[in-house]
Amino acid sequence: MSNPNLFLLPPAEKFDGTNWIDWKTTIINAARAKGLLGYFGGQITCPTPDPTATATSYWGSPNPTHEEWLQRDAYAQGMITLNVVNPVGQGVIMDGTAAETWESLTTLRDAKSDLALINAEETLGAIKYTEGADIEKHFSAMREAWAAANGQGADIQDKKFRVYVLKSMPKSWSILHLGHIPCEDHASAFCFDEQRQTSRAPPGAQVHEPT
Repeated sequence: MSNPNLFLLPPAEKFDGTNWIDWKTTIINAARAKGLLGYFGGQITCPTPDPTATATSYWGSPNPTHEEWLQRDAYAQGMITLNVVNPVGQGVIMDGTAAETWESLTTLRDAKSDLALINAEETLGAIKYTEGADIEKHFSAMREAWAAANGQGADIQDKKFRVYVLKSMPKSWSILHLGHIPCEDHASAFCFDEQRQTSRAPPGAQVHEPT
């Protein structure tokens, strides 16, 4: 059996406790490409040593020989542990199978990610525009919260984000047009209903207009 090259991510892409979603996606995709997902999930179990077993070339084979399983499981485990900054500090189990190592990370991190996702979505939904405040700062805060929520795995697409923005605006604002525009131009798509505001404003009052 040949020894394949180790799978090593650049230092900036290794799991450091803050980039779980992106790191997990990268590792899973790499494991899938190499046929090793069955080792991560424990579906490919260690066979009993058998001198008559037929060798397999595909790493994703469900029936590897004992020696093949040991090599492939060790490689899968290395894909995890070698791409974690301070694995001991992150609570990574390093003396079991690849499946046990993977579970030691996912059990804790997925639960934390779910909570972080809920908090991030709640933060986005809680942002409200106050009459007379800086509208550009409001949209900037919305975009930052949107990016943070998606960073936690929310997958809030452009259409859904516009709904969040609509809900963030006071009733005194009239959303006249959104259209199919780039996300960074949402602010320009919000038009103030000047006629309605003018009719409601007292004489001499300044009416805010969109920039």
